[in-house]
Amino acid sequence: MSDPDSPDPESPQDPPPQDPQPSQHPPPQYPQPSRWPPLEDPQQQYPQQYAQPQHPPPQYPPPQYQQPHYPYGTVARPPYDGLAITSFVFGVLWLGWMGSIVAVVLGHFALSNIGRTQARGRGLAIAGLILGYVWLAILVLLILLAIIGAVYGSRSGSG
Repeated sequence: MSDPDSPDPESPQDPPPQDPQPSQHPPPQYPQPSRWPPLEDPQQQYPQQYAQPQHPPPQYPPPQYQQPHYPYGTVARPPYDGLAITSFVFGVLWLGWMGSIVAVVLGHFALSNIGRTQARGRGLAIAGLILGYVWLAILVLLILLAIIGAVYGSRSGSG
């Protein structure tokens, strides 16, 4: 039985396609399309009920801008106290125990200045004081532990 889709070997094959011969006629000339469609009257593109109004829009005078009036004026905020900032920085950095001493000293001076000049930075000065005192407490604790270790270490080693 033969497959109906397969070509029959006994049937003649189609001749090979031939190249079409060039046309003797030039291609047709079409007019160049315009770039934009022609403008139409806007009144005609809408139904009569939606037609544009015939009167010009009203002319309003330009708005008059005025500076807002502040009856009491603005008050500049006082700057931060530099000693308070420095106390906080030294309290954070620690710098081998010397930073804690500097933080405590500058923190006390900063609190004194802030009370006198009403400058900002009281929180920074207090934070510098707290950090400085914490580092100093750790220093004192380590010194005490070293002394205790040296005393008890020498007794247990000789016995």
